Amino acid sequence: MGLLNVVALLTLFTLLPSTLAYPLIGEYMPVSNVLEHMQMSIDVKAFQDKLVGESPDYAGAKAIYVNGGGNSCKGPTQPRTLQGFATTDLSSESFGATYAGANLATDFWNTWMLSALDGTGDFAGLSDRKRVTCLNKGVLGLMTYYASHELESGISKASVESTRSDTGSGHAWDEGWAFYYGASPDGKDSPWEVSMKRDGDFPDGAKVQTAIVPHFNKGLISVRNATYNANDAVEARDTIYRMWAITYLRAALKYLMIAELNYDEKAHSEGYAYYLPIHGWIHSKNSDVADLLLEKLAITQTSILSGSYCEAKTALEAA
Repeated sequence: MGLLNVVALLTLFTLLPSTLAYPLIGEYMPVSNVLEHMQMSIDVKAFQDKLVGESPDYAGAKAIYVNGGGNSCKGPTQPRTLQGFATTDLSSESFGATYAGANLATDFWNTWMLSALDGTGDFAGLSDRKRVTCLNKGVLGLMTYYASHELESGISKASVESTRSDTGSGHAWDEGWAFYYGASPDGKDSPWEVSMKRDGDFPDGAKVQTAIVPHFNKGLISVRNATYNANDAVEARDTIYRMWAITYLRAALKYLMIAELNYDEKAHSEGYAYYLPIHGWIHSKNSDVADLLLEKLAITQTSILSGSYCEAKTALEAA
């Protein structure tokens, strides 16, 4: 190799050290170490595994929810927990604020998860099938909710010069993808997997599983010091939220239709639990449509009223 080529190569390594230091997570290239954050998907799987079978281990699942599964740590003695995600106040952030706008409390997810685990509140007297299905799908909604926090944190840190760095704003944005995609090479047990499955249900529609990646990458570029662009970061964030809405609306409508045609508790629960993560976001765009969807999917129902799917679909298309 010639001297000029050696110098050029060394220059490349100098300019892009963080880009070359960390492996791809799916199709996303992080600039920081987010292994521990990715491993929250292993906690999600452990949580769900406790609920398998005819006698769900609600106590075991609750222990993982509250105390962590030991797979993701914030420090040597501090586990990262699902309940920690659910009790974080995100009301000052754009995605979290939509929950408040839809009259959902700042600890909505924690109350909801504990009610499903304990069989209280809206889940009092409901079957294991409904409770387990809601918990299995709802925990992915919770992961989506918290992933939004890290995108917001990345943008916030990038707005301050002292934290506009790969270890500050870049790391926060990386965490958003890590919580969304998880630790499995194929994205299993993560919100991203939901997008892949729902893309398959709508073969002629947007392929969220792949189309969302450039926006995560664009957002990362925009919160890095050398390529900082506040407007581009916000645009990437908002596009990601719209794509999440596509995924979860697809799920809500699919399972609402199935449950209406031939009532099934599992389908009903899937439609309901998959809709919740984006109820606030939909409410911020059109409160009447959001409230209609929540009404049609209410988990306490024992059947789905005829015409519910068409009414919801028509309302969405007209909004």
